[in-house]
Amino acid sequence: MKREEKEIAIKLRNEGKTFNEILEVVKVGKGTLSVWLKNVPIFKSYKAEYERKVSFPCRMAADAMRNKWEKKRLEEDLNYNPPLNDPFFMLGLGIYMGEGSKFSPSLTSLSNSDPEIIKIFKKWIEKYFWEKNFYWRASVHIYDELNIEKDVKWWSEIIGLSISNFIKTQIGVSSSSKRKRNTLIHGTLKIDLRGKDCWKVIVKIKKSIKSVNHFDLPVA
Repeated sequence: MKREEKEIAIKLRNEGKTFNEILEVVKVGKGTLSVWLKNVPIFKSYKAEYERKVSFPCRMAADAMRNKWEKKRLEEDLNYNPPLNDPFFMLGLGIYMGEGSKFSPSLTSLSNSDPEIIKIFKKWIEKYFWEKNFYWRASVHIYDELNIEKDVKWWSEIIGLSISNFIKTQIGVSSSSKRKRNTLIHGTLKIDLRGKDCWKVIVKIKKSIKSVNHFDLPVA
């Protein structure tokens, strides 16, 4: 009986049937079926049909998730009105447009060697976008291993961020910073906004940047 069931299972597999479809016909355990079909290839003539059956639910789930997030981002965009008449808001937006991350759909971050730029960015986020679940993560990029603790402590104190918020220090010289090595004595700092719903911030920032193009700035 088992031999006959195995032959039927192999035949169905060769026809491009999925495990669940085979189990509806051959009443054995999934573990047994896996052993039987371990080395059974799907015939090319049925492979496209098999892949359609397996991948279609995955694509549907992925599309549903993508549509869900697009809807949430759109709602956040429509409900946000950036304070373009606020000089400090515009200062922070300009700094972000020049130095902030541009590629992540959810992560808001900025890298710079100037602590004053970092402090303005940090204050800008906390003033206009902060929520109770947000927190900061920071990492220092330095050019040798001699002063890791010293440099992390320096950045911690000067921007007012606890050392516990710092993650692994990066060591090495980027090609764009080689000529600045002697002037960037404490390296550069990357600061990231983290926490539940922090994706909302990047949506608001992008809305603000788009809004600037339609905003009548005062003429000096």
